[in-house]
Amino acid sequence: MIKSKITAVGSYIGDKEVSTRELLQNAHFDRFDKPFDLIESNLGIASVRQCTTGLRPGEIAIEAAKAAFAKSEVKNTEIDAVFYCGMSRDFTEPSTAHKVADELDINARFCWDQADACHGLTSGLITANALIQNGQIRSALVCTGERASKGTSYITDQFNNDTLTAKDISDTMGAFSVGDAGGAFIVTVSEDGKGIETINTQCDSTQRQLCYVDWESSSFAMKMGLICSRTIKLVGRMLPKTLDDLGWERNDIDFMLAHQVGKRPFDIYLKSMFRLSDDKSIRTYREMGNLTSASIAVSWDLLEKAGKLKGKEKMFIVSTGSGIVASQIGITL
Repeated sequence: MIKSKITAVGSYIGDKEVSTRELLQNAHFDRFDKPFDLIESNLGIASVRQCTTGLRPGEIAIEAAKAAFAKSEVKNTEIDAVFYCGMSRDFTEPSTAHKVADELDINARFCWDQADACHGLTSGLITANALIQNGQIRSALVCTGERASKGTSYITDQFNNDTLTAKDISDTMGAFSVGDAGGAFIVTVSEDGKGIETINTQCDSTQRQLCYVDWESSSFAMKMGLICSRTIKLVGRMLPKTLDDLGWERNDIDFMLAHQVGKRPFDIYLKSMFRLSDDKSIRTYREMGNLTSASIAVSWDLLEKAGKLKGKEKMFIVSTGSGIVASQIGITL
């Protein structure tokens, strides 16, 4: 069987660090007798990253893609497919993927957007993997760009004009935990037998109301406690099959990368579910917040830049998103 491989990873992180205390001060949470360290004490997120340069989501994705190409032996002229996987797009039409391809001088046969909340970049990776396995393409650029700070500003305004009140805090607290970032994977046919070994994906669409944004009705919810607990249960149910398909034990894993929404879920994955030590992963949530669909790419890129992937063999990815959806991916490096 043809195997696909992530041959290069790039990321872009918002240029400004903003404390979550400042975000709650801006929303005047003291009116509700809530401490300004509410996000830090509940989620372990002390700050988030925001773009101050006015970059649009597609432009953030382009910056991440440029970073990936700078490390890749694959040239832009060799890319057969471009998938843009962010929650926000630059246009209603055409797809933002066309903007990415045009700006990077890519003449791709396949070029489209596909969004799946924080799981978006993984959904694009699944698509690229399938097309490579069935021989339709040999290489793909899978990318995302997120300006989550726009949602933060919107919810802040809703609190300041009294559209939202104290009763809405628990459902909207997550809006103050997200950051701006982009990520990119260059995916190709594996030439050395290493790469994506298995992908296990499951959904539970009955949980869709736990986290949603509905601009038509100006409604929003991010019920952090419920969506985290139910996502963790889904991931836990999936894990035995994924490990069995891989033929791996937990202690075979060199690095576990999970979508990071805060301290408690991350600790449950790393220490309880996978029983791994801190040096088997990387924590980005404290200083960068929830990086939504760019989370996995940013973590991978930071590990690589720190030289921590050298000599390592096995990576396990836990990618999740609202809906809910979860994917577990075993990768040989």
